[in-house]
Amino acid sequence: MDEIIYLEPDEEITSVVDKIKKSRAKQLGLVIPRSSSLIHSLVNLKLLKKEADGLGKAIALVTADKVGKNIAHQIGLDVYPDIHALKPLSAQNFVDLPKGNEPIEINATEAPANSRSKFQSRQVSSPAIRSYVPVENSTAESGELTEAADGIDLIEAPSTFQPSVRQQAASRTGFQSRQVGSRPRPEAQPRSQRLPGITAPGKFLVGLIILTIIASFLGLPQSTLTITAAAESYQTTLPVIVSLTEPSLTDSGLNLPGKKIEYHGSAAKRFLATGKKEAGTKAKGQVTLYNAWDGNPITLAAGTTLTDQVSGKLFVLPNKAVIPGGSLTLANGKAITNPGKVTVELVANEPGDSYNVKAGKLTIGGISSDRQASIYGETANNLTGGASKQITVLTQADITTATETLQTELLAEALPQLRAKLESPDFKIVDESVQVKLQPAVSNPEKLETETEHFDLKLEADYQAIAFNEASLKQAVLDKVTTDTPEGKTVLFDDTDSIGINYDTRSDDKLILKVEVKTKLGQRVDLDAIASQLPGQSLDSIKESLLAKSEIVEVTLNQFPLGWWQDFSYFSWNTRLKLNYQ
Repeated sequence: MDEIIYLEPDEEITSVVDKIKKSRAKQLGLVIPRSSSLIHSLVNLKLLKKEADGLGKAIALVTADKVGKNIAHQIGLDVYPDIHALKPLSAQNFVDLPKGNEPIEINATEAPANSRSKFQSRQVSSPAIRSYVPVENSTAESGELTEAADGIDLIEAPSTFQPSVRQQAASRTGFQSRQVGSRPRPEAQPRSQRLPGITAPGKFLVGLIILTIIASFLGLPQSTLTITAAAESYQTTLPVIVSLTEPSLTDSGLNLPGKKIEYHGSAAKRFLATGKKEAGTKAKGQVTLYNAWDGNPITLAAGTTLTDQVSGKLFVLPNKAVIPGGSLTLANGKAITNPGKVTVELVANEPGDSYNVKAGKLTIGGISSDRQASIYGETANNLTGGASKQITVLTQADITTATETLQTELLAEALPQLRAKLESPDFKIVDESVQVKLQPAVSNPEKLETETEHFDLKLEADYQAIAFNEASLKQAVLDKVTTDTPEGKTVLFDDTDSIGINYDTRSDDKLILKVEVKTKLGQRVDLDAIASQLPGQSLDSIKESLLAKSEIVEVTLNQFPLGWWQDFSYFSWNTRLKLNYQ
């Protein structure tokens, strides 16, 4: 049996059929309590077998109910004594029920010789002894039991009465013939002498009262014993490998077969360029370079920078410049320094009108600070000609952003297309596991850093996904959790629990998932064993014995009518067991 389904004593057949339909297993075991009305109905069991056959599933019953086992065997259902049994019960464990055309005979043989008087004779076949045959359905085939209500309806079969030889002899000898152990029947009295004052309605009323008392004794009290067992939260994460090839021996965790799904997509779109570049003119002019530090000439390479001491703007020497060495002269008894000087061209480092600065001193870059006062530049006139102009150019950032945009749009288009190729709604793909191979291309030939307002980009991509059967995955995970459940506990997975499927890693032919299971574990409780202890026991004694078990935390009893009975009925059908977990 692939799955065990536990049924309540009062479970309806429609509920059982729903559970069979919802189960994904092909071989089911139905655990039916001894007090269940379902197993006592031939009609219900036949309907159950018919529904299961229509769904392509095999069902077997697990029960200790003797009548139910015989009925199930009669219609071809396998019966197991308990859920741990490896084989169903064999034919010798069952009692064959009578066929529709076979009477149920009652043995009316003689009583023991020592139980009757030597003057008494016996009847071999008395009219008071009745034989019964099952009612036959007019449409039923020969040899098939009639399905009437939940059992076999019996009708009275006519019997014939023939006096025995001994009775005839007794009649001839003058002795009165009577049944063994019975008193002589008094002679019939006139109707007026029979129970005067009790009319037919009165007799009916007396009989009704007697039947009501018997029915009340048999049917009441109705008891529902609710047993609450301990449960605890349980959470685990299992690795699951979905493979396009046969799983290898090194693969750990659960293995499921996968199916490759592919899709090719392409998209083209025009985008705006966002790069900015200064394209104005640069300010320029003449600068005189002075050398009052050394008598030797100083050479400044092309590209040497000079900084305006007022505005801080940076300027550049477009050409190499050599500053002659300085000299000393005497005048009026004092030495006078005559700096060497040269006038050269000076250009602003950047375009823009902000470089149009007034005449003034400039500090030469690359000259140590202790010499900058003696080696410097100076403009006699304002630097002019600088103008600002900003243009839009194509940048690498523009292409990267456009590629990401197209990739996002293509993926949004590809996912529904991949899902549309799945074999059935039971199959699933994980979005994060989809592999993408991009082939980007700029459709217009603009170059980077060139002026343009927009550009066109075309993107092609190949998408590949590994699909898996979600229902099979969840069932495999639940089976694994059930297998790993500690002894004495059971998995209580219901609609409030969850199985989360998360992406882990992916290769060309394998998808590795992390499956997170959140459920509850409950202590296992043997309801059949408890039910066998109930008949005739008091509630207090049952509570005491049940609460002594560590797995049971609470026991409550509901009876109808309230307070009718303090003990459990001797009849098992009057007591219903209900198991809850908390």
